[in-house]
Amino acid sequence: MIIQSPGAPKHFIVFLPGMFGSMLRDRNTGRNSWADFNSLPVKPSEWDEWFFGVMDALKYPNDALQAVGLVDDLQFLLPWVKQTPYRPLIQALQAMGYKVNPKRYQESDRDLYTFPYDWRQDHRVSARQLQTAIERWRSTHPGAEVWLIGHGAGGLVARWYIEKLGGGQGVGRLILFATPWDGAPMALGMIKDGLDILWRRTFNAADAKGESQRLLQTFPSIYALVPQQQPFLLDQHSEIIDPFENDTWLDSERSRALLADGKEFSQALALESSVETLCFYGRQRLTVSNATVHIGQNNIWDDIEWWSTEIGDGTVPAASATLAVATDYLPFVASHGDIYANESALAVLRRELFDKYRGLSRAMLATSRLALTFEPDKDFYEPGESIQLRATVHQEHPESMTVPVTDARIAVELASYRSLPGAMGLAKPRAIPGTNMRPDPEMEGRYRGTLTAPLVEGYYKLYARVFVTGQRPLQLEELIAVEAMPQG
Repeated sequence: MIIQSPGAPKHFIVFLPGMFGSMLRDRNTGRNSWADFNSLPVKPSEWDEWFFGVMDALKYPNDALQAVGLVDDLQFLLPWVKQTPYRPLIQALQAMGYKVNPKRYQESDRDLYTFPYDWRQDHRVSARQLQTAIERWRSTHPGAEVWLIGHGAGGLVARWYIEKLGGGQGVGRLILFATPWDGAPMALGMIKDGLDILWRRTFNAADAKGESQRLLQTFPSIYALVPQQQPFLLDQHSEIIDPFENDTWLDSERSRALLADGKEFSQALALESSVETLCFYGRQRLTVSNATVHIGQNNIWDDIEWWSTEIGDGTVPAASATLAVATDYLPFVASHGDIYANESALAVLRRELFDKYRGLSRAMLATSRLALTFEPDKDFYEPGESIQLRATVHQEHPESMTVPVTDARIAVELASYRSLPGAMGLAKPRAIPGTNMRPDPEMEGRYRGTLTAPLVEGYYKLYARVFVTGQRPLQLEELIAVEAMPQG
């Protein structure tokens, strides 16, 4: 039996995670290939072998891997994303009355399903698998609508199912968290150059960047994330570059074929939206939005100079997350990897799924009158290193004007989050003193502060509480890592 908010259409929810958001397990060995930090050896001398083993297992195609659940651990994949677990979103849905726990409920008794999928493969393949799963779930919920919630690339899978596989006939609502309607420029950077950091800096000694570049080039899915609607590349003469036409930045015919297929996927999906669609998107995070390509002899790309602005969620530019003709756009001061855990976003989600059907009026978003940013100067710190903090606070007005807020109070605290991969466990650090950020005399509305990185290695969260007269306090979060690099 489905328990709904009074007045809500009979429905069940299916949640689709984003890129890297599903656990992949080897069906032959029963071991998780992504992402299982518990399998990382404690001895650093054994890390290289473990790392290259993971990279080899993940290369696509590898039919031995299957998606078995949502990733339940932190993914520190720079510069792409710092992604927290999906647990807060699932817990928020459970608090609204949705039933998801397979240990407590039979599949037919649940009304919240998660759809883990192999995020390496073509999104069209994932959409067909979604179609099969939904047909099975619909058979146990006759007459119920399907409400889809997708994060990142999971939203692309959901949209293909709706628009190209006939799913729209049974889907009542589509709720997207940071889904790129026109990709993300950094996807091209990942394909061309790999990831700067996977989980911890020490892996860089094992050529993490080069190995991840070779790995990512095997994924059909990532090529569909290269933007094609809006130009984002210029050469050194300020002429627009089309990465699909000028594909000399790729070094194999297979990669060029995958790029062409990714373009075909995006063109076929276009900007259609045949069902009620809500776009939750992040803003006011430094986000790669364009680049200058330095082209040398034989049309070879010698170097790419990336440019970032505070126009997105740190991964997906706001222009891509809001490009379509959706029913509503809902902005939040949040990052790509935690927007689904954002307090204000979850409050609005509750309103959309639950409160609106009880006749409650929509509350004004706390962020609708304040424009806030908060960030440390780096992602990684040495133990005991100084952490330089920056924040901005502006008041937004209906005339689209923003006025600096000069009397805000910003209190920052640092809290342990989890141990680094391969560590024995997160030793409890000594009490970490917080700080109050002070106005920057050089710019109105900007605030600065300093903290000292803990002496204990691990991942930590920075919490900034912002107090402005006439507004309820707001909290912003940022994730950092503390890791000592070997000397010499």
